[in-house]
Amino acid sequence: MPTNDCYDPFTFPLQEIRAHDAGTRPLEPRLRTELLATLLVEEAEECAWGRRHLSLAHGEALDPVEADQLDELFASLGELLCDADWVRYGGSIDSHLTVTVGGSDADSWIDAAAALCSRYNPGHWRVLMTACPLLEANQHP
Repeated sequence: MPTNDCYDPFTFPLQEIRAHDAGTRPLEPRLRTELLATLLVEEAEECAWGRRHLSLAHGEALDPVEADQLDELFASLGELLCDADWVRYGGSIDSHLTVTVGGSDADSWIDAAAALCSRYNPGHWRVLMTACPLLEANQHP
C-alpha cells in the first residue's frame, strides 16, 4: 500500500493563478510570477527526490458521460498505483488531476499511469509529464 503525503505544494498556487487568469481573483503580477517560480522549484526538488509527476488536464466535465469517464479513470488509477511505494493525488475537479509517484519504480508507474490516461482520453484531454500543467501549457508570466 503506498504512503500518501498529505502536503501538496502545487494545487493551491495553481488554483490561485487560474483564478487570477480567469479574472475572478486579483493578484499582483509580481506575486503571480513568484508563484510560478515557486512551482518550478517545488517540482525540481521533488524530481531530485526521485518523485515523478503526471498531470491530466481535463477541464470541467460538463457532459455526464465525460464525468463518468473521469470517475472511472480516477478509480482505475487508484487500483493501478495501489502497489507503488509512494503516491500523492492533487489537482482541481474542474481543471486537472496530478499524480505524483515516488520510489525506485516511479518512472515505470508514471508511464503506466500515462498509458491508462491516454486510453480513457476522449481526445481533448492533455496528458502532461509535469506537476504544473499551467506551465506546460505555456501560460508563463
